Amino acid sequence: MQFLLAALMGLLAVDLLLVTIWIAVRLASDTATGSPAEVAPFFVAAGVFLALVSLLLNRRREASKDYLESATDLIEKAYEVLNDRDDAGRPKNSRINWLTSARLLRKSEQIARRITDRSHVQIWKEKLEYWRGKLHDLILPGNEGFPSSYYAEKPDHLYAWSDDVREPLSLKSLAVLYRFVRWPAGHEDPLKDDEGFTEDEIQKMAMFGPRGLGELLEDFHELRRKKEKK
Repeated sequence: MQFLLAALMGLLAVDLLLVTIWIAVRLASDTATGSPAEVAPFFVAAGVFLALVSLLLNRRREASKDYLESATDLIEKAYEVLNDRDDAGRPKNSRINWLTSARLLRKSEQIARRITDRSHVQIWKEKLEYWRGKLHDLILPGNEGFPSSYYAEKPDHLYAWSDDVREPLSLKSLAVLYRFVRWPAGHEDPLKDDEGFTEDEIQKMAMFGPRGLGELLEDFHELRRKKEKK
């Protein structure tokens, strides 16, 4: 579709150029007695091309929207698969669950590469950040992560295991998911330019709420001032 759209845009440009040249020639001719009928075919052709270009642009945007919705649906499913939790509140250490989640995540990323509309690309980036945070809280709730026995009963089970032991989690699925939830290299933090609370804001919170936060920040600022004086 992109090739066809580019070809139509090229033909439209040629058509408009011919019209411009024709008008310039007629204006430069002292004997010009041309009528609107002479240039009408050029404008008709231009109108047809514009209609086709508009149609293709609309179809391209609709296709981009479909890809956005499909990619979003898949990444949601990648989360839902792992959100089946055990008694400790962790994702069940099911090999098939982790593999399915990783595959859905990869498929979501592949489809997202076909999103072409700029607004859709921006929306996808925001959705990606949201689900990255959700998955991070699910599979990496703290720096320690889960105990080693969660991933496999014994290290050698990562190479091979028998039917009488619990299946270890797939290393490939672990790599895909844990890489995904890490903060991407070079990614800009949208909060980097935001300032903390002002003294006035803290005083108002201490008076009108949330008082607990206001009181905590007052004590924190007082502690910081004492340290700065040393």
